[in-house]
Amino acid sequence: MKFFSRLALVVAGVSLLGLSALAQTADNNRADSYPRNTVVEVFTGEWCGWCPLGKFFVERAIKQLPEADQARVIVSYIHHNDFITQQFPEAKKLTAALTNIFGITGYPGGLIDRTKTTTYGSLAFGPTSGDAKILKALKERLEKAAEGTVDFTLAENGGEFTMEINGEVASSIL
Repeated sequence: MKFFSRLALVVAGVSLLGLSALAQTADNNRADSYPRNTVVEVFTGEWCGWCPLGKFFVERAIKQLPEADQARVIVSYIHHNDFITQQFPEAKKLTAALTNIFGITGYPGGLIDRTKTTTYGSLAFGPTSGDAKILKALKERLEKAAEGTVDFTLAENGGEFTMEINGEVASSIL
C-alpha cells in the first residue's frame, strides 16, 4: 500500500507537470520556450566626433521594434581612451581586451550578441545612413527562441522516486 501511495503521488505529480512519460525533454522548439534577449555593445569614446551617431542609430533602431521586443534588448557602451577609462584602469583593460578580441578597428563600432560587427563606415554607422542594418540584425536575433534544453528524468529506486532536472545552454555568448 505504501508503494502504491508513492506511485500514485508520483504519477499525479508527473501529470500535473504535463509529462506524458517517465522521461521528457523540453527544447527550444516547444511553444513555451523562453524568448531570446539580445545584447548590443557599442564601442565609443568621448573624443570621437562620430560616436554620438552610433548611439543615435542604435537607439533609433530599438525604437522601431515592438514595445515587448524593446524590453528584450540590452545596450552597453564600451568607452575607449576617454575620461571613464582614465578614471577606472580595470575598465581600460577590459575595453582593450574586447577591442582586440572582436577586431574593432573604428569608432563608433558595435557588436550584436558578439556575432555581428559593425564599424564606422559600414551601413550601420555611416554618416548618411543608419539604423536599417542594426534593426535587421536585432529582428533576426529576437525572433528566435532562447537556445537550451531541459531534461526531466524520473527514476524509481527501492520504492522511492526521484526526479532529476538538468539544464544546458546550447551556445556561448563568445
